[in-house]
Amino acid sequence: MNTLELKNLNITNGEHELVKGVSFKLGQGEILALVGKSGSGKTLSAMSVLGFLPATLKKTSGEILYNGTKLNSRDMRLRPISIIMQNPKTAFNPILTIGTHALHSLRAVGRADRNFKELIVSTLADVGLGELVYDMYPFQMSGGMLQRAMIALALLVSPKFIIADEPTTDLDLLTQDKILELLKRLVKERNIGMLLVTHDFGVVAKVADRLAVMSEGRIVESGDTREIFEHPTHPASRELVGAFEYLMKFTPASAGAKANVNLDAPTAIEISGLSHSYASYTLFGGKKESEILKNVSFNLRKNRALGLLGRSGCGKSTLANIIMGLMRPSFGEVKIFGEKLRVDTLASRRELYKNVQIVFQDPLSSVNPASSVFDVIKEPLMYLGEFSAQEIKTRVLEMLSFVQLEPRFLQRKATSLSGGQIQRVCLARALAIKPKILILDETLSNLDLTLRIQILQLLLALKNELSFLFITHDVALARIFCDEIILLDEGRIAEKISADEKFSTELGKELESAALF
Repeated sequence: MNTLELKNLNITNGEHELVKGVSFKLGQGEILALVGKSGSGKTLSAMSVLGFLPATLKKTSGEILYNGTKLNSRDMRLRPISIIMQNPKTAFNPILTIGTHALHSLRAVGRADRNFKELIVSTLADVGLGELVYDMYPFQMSGGMLQRAMIALALLVSPKFIIADEPTTDLDLLTQDKILELLKRLVKERNIGMLLVTHDFGVVAKVADRLAVMSEGRIVESGDTREIFEHPTHPASRELVGAFEYLMKFTPASAGAKANVNLDAPTAIEISGLSHSYASYTLFGGKKESEILKNVSFNLRKNRALGLLGRSGCGKSTLANIIMGLMRPSFGEVKIFGEKLRVDTLASRRELYKNVQIVFQDPLSSVNPASSVFDVIKEPLMYLGEFSAQEIKTRVLEMLSFVQLEPRFLQRKATSLSGGQIQRVCLARALAIKPKILILDETLSNLDLTLRIQILQLLLALKNELSFLFITHDVALARIFCDEIILLDEGRIAEKISADEKFSTELGKELESAALF
C-alpha cells in the first residue's frame, strides 16, 4: 500500500509560528480528516504538501514522503497527488470551458493523448455530470455542479492521494450529502487516500476513518473517528465535540409546538409578487429567458429573523441581491420600512445602505485584496456617515472585538487570513454602520462549529436592535436563530413554517433527512 507522510512541518510568517511540528501519515483507501477552529493551521498544513504557500509565509522545516522517499516540492508533475479546492467559483477560470480546464490538467502530467475527450467525458460521468458539461463555462453551472467538476479534474490524473479542502462548505444539504457519498465511494472504488480539511464535525462523522484535531498550529489529538467523538481527551477536541452535540439538539425530533410570532410588529422588508429572469444570448442573436424567482411574496418583521432555505440555484442569493438594489426584478415590488426600494441616485443608495447591510456568501471575493482589515471594516463608516478619525478607529476596534478577532489583525491584508477569519471581518464591516436590517447569505458556513455558535449567540443578542434575513443551507442553525423559515423550491415559496415546526413538503423532509447533525 502506498503512503503519504508529512513530518515535522513548521511554517512562520516572520513574526509568529503558524504551524508547529505537524506530522501525519495517510494510506490509500482511507480518509483522514484534519479538523480544527478557523486559523488553527489545518489548510496551511494541507497546502504545504503541494507547495501551495503564500509568498509571505516560509516553511522552516518539514518533509513530504511518498512511500518513505522524500518528494521534491518543485517537481509537481511527478506527484501522485490531486487537490479539490475550497471555493470552485474562484478556482476555475471563467473564460475557459470545463473541457479546456480538464485538458490543461492532462497536459500538466503528460497525458493529453488523442483520446483525451473520451477520458474527460468518462470522468465527468463518474461524478454524475453529463457530456454537455464538457462545453460549459463555470459561470453557467451551479455550485454543486462546479464542485463535482472540481472532483472530476482531481480524479482525471489518476491520483493516489487527494487533498480535499472544505469540499462541501457552500453547498446545500442535499448536494452536500451527494458529494460526500460520492467522495466516500470514489475513495473505496479507486483506492485513493484522502486528506479531508474541514471545520465541520458533521462531515467528519459521515465520511472520515481517522481524524487529527489541530489547535494553535499543532495536532493535539489524533485517532479513530468514533473513538474521539465518544471519548475526546484534549480541551480543543472536547470543545468541538461539545459544539457538535449542541447543534444535534436542533434536529427534526426537537421540533414541537409552533412558536408565537408577533404579527403586529412593524414590517422591515415587504416583498410583493417578486419575479426575476436571467437572459442569455446565443452567438447568432437568439435569446433565452431563465426564470429564477417566481411570484415570491413575504414580510420580514422588525426585530425578527426570517430564515431562507432551499437547494443551490433556487434563487436565495438572487433575492438578497434584489433587496440590496444590486439587481432589478423583472416584476414585483420591494419595500423597506414601508418605502418603495429606490437605488436610482447616489443619495438613495446611501440611504438604503445605512439601513440595510449584507454579508455575502463568498468572503474572498467580498474584500479588496489590497486592503488591510482596518480599511475593510472602516469602509462603510467613510462613505455612509460623518465620523472623526478617532470615532472610526474606536468603532472598528469594537467590531473587531465583537467578531472575536484580536487588534493585531488590523494591519494584515484581509486575503492573508483564513476563510473563517475573512468572513468575520466581513460581518464586522456590515455591522459597523449600525444598520437596521442585516442580510446574512451563508455567512456562518465558513466558520468552525464553536465559533459558529459563539457568533450566532452574539447575533441573537442583536435581535432587539436588528431585523435579519438569514439565508442558509443549515436547517439546525435556522431553527436556532430564526423565528420563521421560508423554503424556496425552483424560485417559488414551497412552504413557510415557524422555527420549531416540522416541514410538511417533500423537499423540506429531504433537507431534514440530509442534515449532517
